[in-house]
Formats: sequence, structure tokens, C-alpha cells
Amino acid sequence: MPLLSILLIHLTINSTREDTLTKIILVTFSFILPHMIQFVLIAYLYTLLLFVKYILRDISGIFLHMKKVTMRNFYQFEEKSFLFHLRNVKMSYMEVFEVTKDLNNTFEVPILITIIGCFHAIVSEAHIIYHGVIVEKMLHFHWIINCSMWIIWQMLKIHVLSRCGETLKLEVCFD
Repeated sequence: MPLLSILLIHLTINSTREDTLTKIILVTFSFILPHMIQFVLIAYLYTLLLFVKYILRDISGIFLHMKKVTMRNFYQFEEKSFLFHLRNVKMSYMEVFEVTKDLNNTFEVPILITIIGCFHAIVSEAHIIYHGVIVEKMLHFHWIINCSMWIIWQMLKIHVLSRCGETLKLEVCFD
């Protein structure tokens, strides 16, 4: 639903510009469509990392609800009389670690390109606003809204990407 609202806001702002239909279509396919693809990629990555987070939370929850049994390397739940081998927990954690490594290897280039694109968009849109207000002393309200929305979208992308890493870091750290 948030992606649909972002797309609708983009299309509304783009369709209200005072340009030809050809330029509106060109801007839609050149800027808005790649921007939406980046948002879908970030949403997909965030969803995958949330899965990893909840698996790690389940693994750490096992340790919170266990007490040691007299047998070597075995633990028993306090609430259930169920023997659990420590090696299974270790193997589960290692599989989650491998999945996290694979996610990092898969998404490192798209994330890098997204961050570079965000930096470029923030700087260039801020420069457009500055140039229109200070240098030319005339900037239409539509351009201010358009540039401001692009800056907000880029900052939202950076926030979600940083939130992905922070979520995993907080789940792995057992403080």
C-alpha cells in the first residue's frame, strides 16, 4: 500500500507539470519507473531481513527458556519436557548466518547503486531549488514541491536501508 501511494503521488506531481505529454511520459519512464523499482527492491530486501530477524529471535528465545539438564550438551525447556540438542541450535544459527551472508552478497551492488543515486538526487534537487530561488529569483511552486518530494523519497530510501542493518544488528547483539 505505501508503494502504491508513492506511485500515485509521483504520477500526480508529474501530470500537473506544465509540459508536453511527451515530456511527461519521458519523465515517467526515465525517473519514476526506476525509482519505483528501487523502492520494490528495498521493500523486498527489508522483508527478507525481517524473516531473518524473526528466525534469530526464535533462536535466542530458545536460550531464554531453557534450563540445563544433567546430560552433556543437552538442554530442557522449563515449560515443556523436551530434550533439545545444542548442536541443532548451532546448526540453525549457522544456516541463518549463511542466509544473511548470501543476502549481503546478492544485494550489495544494488544497495550501493541506490545509495549513490540517493546522494546524487539529494544534491541535484537541492541545487535546483537553490538555483531557482537565489540565482534566477523565480521558481514555480510546482518545482519546489517536486524537488522537495524527490529529496524526501531519497531520504526515505536511506532510512529504510539503514533500518535494515540496525534491525539485524540489534537482534544479533545479546545485551
